[in-house]
Amino acid sequence: MNKTTGIILIVAALLLGFLGVNKIDESGGTVNILGIKISAEDEGAKQTGYIFLGLAALCLIGGVAMMRRQ
Repeated sequence: MNKTTGIILIVAALLLGFLGVNKIDESGGTVNILGIKISAEDEGAKQTGYIFLGLAALCLIGGVAMMRRQ
């Protein structure tokens, strides 16, 4: 039971980490108009990405702890 829960937490950590990195990456954009570079960032999406990364770290730590417990 502990190993199954650990594996599920580790897989969830990988998924959350992937989603977090994508959210942070897609939170900003740049447009070139007549040689002028205009950039914008979505702070809410960036903050959500960081929350996903934090949850991923917690899931990874919990998953590893569950796998080590016998």
